[in-house]
Amino acid sequence: MENNQDFTKVVRLGVQTPTWRKRGYDVYVQIKYKDSRLSITGVEGPLANGNASGSCGQIGKSIDDKYLETFTFAPDWDRDGLSCLLSIWDIYHLNDMQPGCAHQMAMGWNKKPIDPSKPTSAYGRHYPGQWQDTWNILGWVYPGEHPNGLLTKPCQICGHKYGADWQYMPVPEDILEWLRNLPDTDTTPAWI
Repeated sequence: MENNQDFTKVVRLGVQTPTWRKRGYDVYVQIKYKDSRLSITGVEGPLANGNASGSCGQIGKSIDDKYLETFTFAPDWDRDGLSCLLSIWDIYHLNDMQPGCAHQMAMGWNKKPIDPSKPTSAYGRHYPGQWQDTWNILGWVYPGEHPNGLLTKPCQICGHKYGADWQYMPVPEDILEWLRNLPDTDTTPAWI
């Protein structure tokens, strides 16, 4: 059963102190669930003029062990909670715009690297003769461009062609409940 209880929540994860600066900045995440669509975005050091001291948007991909070396968690946050949030972010963000059917996503088509020696977050050229830069994900290349390319390849179960149109993936109620129960921000970000 799909839950239609819309919500918006802002959480403060903590303070990031970059190694190239002495002054740290707060890191916020905004979670919106509206009309069965989940959107998660982050801002590193939001400023009153609309700019930011760090990155904004899909910052979840940059939060790794190296990032956390200079990070101080906000009250009620720790590595486990952050790891859970990042996992949900990675799987369900824009759940109404998934490139694959449920079968393809369950088989990890969106996470298969072109070049296994590089992370999927690597952007550039990943095989000889690649004519344009892409993320290191097989779902970004056609089978005619690379023998293992997945873009427009049909699902063996339902026939959906990967990346041909957007697929909807419901967010489980227990995940929505976990997100709703996250601690509200303990400081007010500049955009509020």
